[in-house]
Amino acid sequence: MKILNKEKYILVISSNIVWLFGLMNGVASKAKGAAFYPFIFLSKDRYDEEWIMNHELIHFAQQKELLFIGLWILNLFEFLYLFIVKNYNMHDAYIMRASEQEAYRNQNNLYYLSQRKRFSIFKYLKDKKHFKHGNPGEIIFAT
Repeated sequence: MKILNKEKYILVISSNIVWLFGLMNGVASKAKGAAFYPFIFLSKDRYDEEWIMNHELIHFAQQKELLFIGLWILNLFEFLYLFIVKNYNMHDAYIMRASEQEAYRNQNNLYYLSQRKRFSIFKYLKDKKHFKHGNPGEIIFAT
């Protein structure tokens, strides 16, 4: 494990911790990073990829806007709705949450955070898009 104190966050490079966060979300084998303010956790084999850091920094913005606990409550209720009512499997319920939709759909735009409007997460509550992962960092939207 490696810990780096950055200007706006503390970066923890640990594949095991990322795996544990992924396990809590039902995506343990696919997890590459996690944001838990003020920490960003990244797998040691992927920590230098800008799109992953951008994805996690988008989650940071969401956590700060919703005072951290608000994002957890929103994520929980949205996950339960998608999993129980909409009958999505765990992985699909996870990536269809508004917080993940915003992060995945903007992770490759490295200027997104400087252009992002406050509370942008709420526009993704209804605007859901199915997608799959391509090459590292690539998102392929269903047509």
